[in-house]
Amino acid sequence: MFHSHFRQIALFLLLLLPFSSCKQTAPLNGKLKSDNLPSQLFTISTIRDNNIRLSGGTIIQIPANALKNANGDSVKLEIKEALTIEQMIAAGLYTRSNGELLASGGMLYIAPQEGQDVKILKSMKVVVPADQTQEGMQLFRGEVVDAAINWVDPKPLEVSKMDARLAHGKKLLTSNCYQCHDVTKKIVGPPLFGAIQRWGNDTNAVYEYTRDIALAMQKYPRATCVYNEYRISMPAFPTLTKEELDDMYLYIQEEGMKRLGGMPAEYTNTSCDSCFYIYQLEYSLYSAGKGRFGINYYGRPTDTIKNNLANGTNVINVATDTTSPVISNVVIPPPPTYYSFDISTFGWFNIDQFLADNIQTEITTLKVIQEGLVSSTLYPVLVVPSLKIIQAGAASSDNHYFYFKEEDGKVQLPPNKKAYILVMGEKSDTVLFGITNFVTGGDQTIKVNIQKSNKVAVKAAIGRLKLPDAKINVEKTNNVNTDQLKLELDRLRKKYPGCNVSDTSK
Repeated sequence: MFHSHFRQIALFLLLLLPFSSCKQTAPLNGKLKSDNLPSQLFTISTIRDNNIRLSGGTIIQIPANALKNANGDSVKLEIKEALTIEQMIAAGLYTRSNGELLASGGMLYIAPQEGQDVKILKSMKVVVPADQTQEGMQLFRGEVVDAAINWVDPKPLEVSKMDARLAHGKKLLTSNCYQCHDVTKKIVGPPLFGAIQRWGNDTNAVYEYTRDIALAMQKYPRATCVYNEYRISMPAFPTLTKEELDDMYLYIQEEGMKRLGGMPAEYTNTSCDSCFYIYQLEYSLYSAGKGRFGINYYGRPTDTIKNNLANGTNVINVATDTTSPVISNVVIPPPPTYYSFDISTFGWFNIDQFLADNIQTEITTLKVIQEGLVSSTLYPVLVVPSLKIIQAGAASSDNHYFYFKEEDGKVQLPPNKKAYILVMGEKSDTVLFGITNFVTGGDQTIKVNIQKSNKVAVKAAIGRLKLPDAKINVEKTNNVNTDQLKLELDRLRKKYPGCNVSDTSK
């Protein structure tokens, strides 16, 4: 039986797996713990169009009269996103369908809040952002059985990746940008891969900056900060349409993922989003009217701001950033790369691909042996972050090892990918934890050393599955109006709540 101390740890990562018999043909799913994901709550009018952008970037389009509430013309919705590997692990959202392993492109839960009688009369459209789209992805529906989730009823979905668009985007990039920019390398200007992410997924702002940097600098403090970081003037491209920019940034995203196989932290980091930048904004507002946008060294800042400015470089984690949820009756532009599907029921949905259908995977043998403080109640979990694969292991019939698909250890996985084996549980009121990493491929037997642990150590270990923190330096910036500075400061405070800021913007 799990005790209160272990439950506290499980709030961060629930790898609590159901007990299994000695003989089984496939691993059991872990328990679904969706309470570990934050609920995003919305109240919408059913008689008008509603366009919702969630904190992770997912867009939901709900047409007028698509929902009917027996008690009135408004509906309260509860929505959850699981787009990152950490979110999926924490919620027990294992990636398998009736025993077959899956690679996930993102998960979503949507339902009316309790106490409402709501029916769906028209389908709702969902757009899920993607670092890179994969052929063969399908939409699965979540089915909860014995407190575990199983993904069923796969259906085709719309994918934004089209050869014609990619070719068009490459042509636009080559003819307009390649003198100063490369997709993944710094030339005169920064690499273009990750530009959308560095701007907080604000596609409209990036497009305005691309068309005319001078005009963007009048509207966005970030534009001024980026200009000061590189000190180069970019030619204006005022005739580029939204559709052309969509195609160009789609190509940049796909090409960057192809070259690097992922989005390294340095491609999403920007000096314009550090705590120090926040302190600069605070100081600017405190000294409003006394100098340029940046540090007014002749002002009299509060002690808090003065001390913060003296600290210089700060450490932030951009990997956990989310944007503020938005609801509008105007269509919200989709991200450059995305999956799209329609839903006509409430519940869990998952964009997945059967690993057996992925031509980049191969059959390997993977077994896990536990060492150290072993216990019959502990089960390993396989995590492959690059494809968002999470699978609970099962004990072999002789209890000598654990496996993830077939009892002989056979499992289909992508080769040469960094992967992890996690083991977590409790024995005699003692927290037990083990983690090891390896590179997939070939026939392997992985040993995991299980030791006594605690909540802080477990959290730190799991945190290392994320992208590394980035040290960020800041340059001074130019004039921007005070109202815009307040908006930018408010945005960054929400984005990085860990920065110790004072309230000087009022």
